[in-house]
Amino acid sequence: MALKHLHLDDFHQIIALHNQQSGILQTMRQNAASHAEALADFFLVGASKTSTRITTEASFPAYPGSGHFTRQAFITALGQMGRGGGSSVFDPWEGWWRGKWAGKTEYSHIWDATVPVESQHIQPVTQIRGAEFAWKRAASDSGRGALVSQADIAINVWSSSVGVTGWVTKKAGDGKSHQMPHIGFPLNRNTLIWIARDGQNAAKHFMFFEWVDPSKKIYGIHGRPFEFGTAQAPVLKVNAGSINGHYGQYSGVDPAQEKRAP
Repeated sequence: MALKHLHLDDFHQIIALHNQQSGILQTMRQNAASHAEALADFFLVGASKTSTRITTEASFPAYPGSGHFTRQAFITALGQMGRGGGSSVFDPWEGWWRGKWAGKTEYSHIWDATVPVESQHIQPVTQIRGAEFAWKRAASDSGRGALVSQADIAINVWSSSVGVTGWVTKKAGDGKSHQMPHIGFPLNRNTLIWIARDGQNAAKHFMFFEWVDPSKKIYGIHGRPFEFGTAQAPVLKVNAGSINGHYGQYSGVDPAQEKRAP
């Protein structure tokens, strides 16, 4: 299978960064494994001031939509880290999408096909603010366009040995690019959990609940920030006042009908 809308040349640097920083991803996996029970609470239960696995100054509820999953399913999936998910784990999200982040800011995404790159299977992704799409035509096209400088680029990665990982190079308001390593695991065919390290504060992480309904051509994402404790004291630290505002919902669009940022 080949890429349909993007060009792998634009992703060599982020692929190299992802592979060179495997130690960061390994540490994240170890932290997630040691905090499995706390992460399950975070997702399925929420927390109060008396919670034993989450330190917070105020109560907050479970993730929206988490009631479809059991605690055992979550912990089992976390332990597998997507190793059994197969190279098609990202296929339900393939397509062009547009929607609003936090109900305010419009973004346009391309999730391209997943392609084999040596021992990995990689899905390139672009995100750009506004109604146009960041894309690149095939190398054989004359006068092909390039990804615009304002675009965030990402890769979703699957391998049989490691499972699901990812990397995002995100443009921030300060004009710099910030790196966000990801680990993940599927809860079912159309649902992924991602744990991402913040690009500006290495102690801060997010857990994103991402789902897709291909038949309705919609996908959504809901995230909350937290900090890991230690292996000896596997308690999450959560600022309840900052858990809102990290969500989006997107609708599928027809590439033939869309503007493409050259």
